[in-house]
Amino acid sequence: MKAYFVGVDESRCKAFNALGEPRGHAEFLVAHHLNVGQGPTSRRMTPGFAAAEPKRLRLGGAPLVRTGRTRRMPDLVREGRLFRVVGFAASHRQLLLRSDALAVDATDTRVEVYFGHVELMLLKPIYEKGIHVRRATGAEFAVLQERHDLPAEDAAFTWMIEPDGDSFVVSGDPSWREAAREFEDPSLFDFSQPWPPDFPVEHGTVG
Repeated sequence: MKAYFVGVDESRCKAFNALGEPRGHAEFLVAHHLNVGQGPTSRRMTPGFAAAEPKRLRLGGAPLVRTGRTRRMPDLVREGRLFRVVGFAASHRQLLLRSDALAVDATDTRVEVYFGHVELMLLKPIYEKGIHVRRATGAEFAVLQERHDLPAEDAAFTWMIEPDGDSFVVSGDPSWREAAREFEDPSLFDFSQPWPPDFPVEHGTVG
C-alpha cells in the first residue's frame, strides 16, 4: 500500500487546524471490514446489509431515510461543502473522509465517505469545494497508470475524488452515509454501533 499527500498553503493549513476537534478525533473503529463489494486485492463480492422497507422521515426540512437497504449509484456528488481526511488505518487499509455541518456552508448534516481495501491514494487534507466520487474514466486511468505504474485490472477500482483534480483512491467500492449529527458524535462508520441506527440516515455505495 502506498500513500501520497499534497501540501497546502498557510491559509488552508489554518482552516484545517481550526476544524480540529477539541475533545480528540471522533472515534473511528476499524476492527471489521465494511461489506461494500470488491476490492483491488479481494475479488469476490461480500454480502451487503439486509434489505428492509424504507421509512421516509423529514429532518431539517430535507427527507432522510431510515433503512437497511444500501443504494448503489454511479457517483456521489457533494459540492459546496468542506470535506477533510479524518482517518486512515494502515493495518486495515481503511480511509474515511468527512464533511461536518457548517453554518458557512449552510449545511445541517454530516457526510462521511468510507474506502476499504485501500491500495494506493493521492489526497489533499481538505476539499474546500466538495467532492465528486466516481470511477476513473479510461482517459483518467491511463494518466494515473503511467504516473503510478498501476496494473490494468485496477481500472475498475480507481476512484476520482474531485470534479477537476488529481486526487484518487484505488480501493474497494466507496460507501457513504449522511445524517444530522453533532460535531462530537461518533463516526457514522463506527462499527461498534448498531446498524441500522436509531436515527434517520441516508446511505449508499458508489460503483
